[in-house]
Amino acid sequence: MIGVSASKGGSMIAQWQPGQPLLIDLLNRLDKAKSWLMENNIRVGHIYLLWLQGESDGDFKTPPEKYASMIRITFDEIKKHGVEHIFLLQIGHHRDDQALYLPIQEAQTNMDSDFGDMTLVSTCLKTMAERGLMKDPFHYHQAAYNECGEEAAQNTVDYLKKQSIL
Repeated sequence: MIGVSASKGGSMIAQWQPGQPLLIDLLNRLDKAKSWLMENNIRVGHIYLLWLQGESDGDFKTPPEKYASMIRITFDEIKKHGVEHIFLLQIGHHRDDQALYLPIQEAQTNMDSDFGDMTLVSTCLKTMAERGLMKDPFHYHQAAYNECGEEAAQNTVDYLKKQSIL
């Protein structure tokens, strides 16, 4: 398993659209990793994407329909580069205004059922505010990230086993 990071905190889905620097960077990193692996005779079996993004869209009140439409465009572009399936980690809450991110969370939940090439693998971040696992209104303590990562990893493995990939 090889991981390629292409993250940018505080980004909105509009910044991940085709032709925008963040998506260009993500695709360049992916393509360079695939090229390096092939040049070094390392077989690439499957390519997946883990996606956690959307809090800034909640902050700026991106309409959920627009968010879903734009994320579909982003994912379609990513899939052109060999990504087979996207595993989504649902965004959490703003600590002091827990309703702020609900429209984006609902859009992400709907995408799980509307998009056949995407699976929601973690929803635990939305429980962290009430559990005291946020260090400020926007950021989580490391324990919260660890828990979310464990949930996402287990659900991803379960999905891949169900698909007879693992």
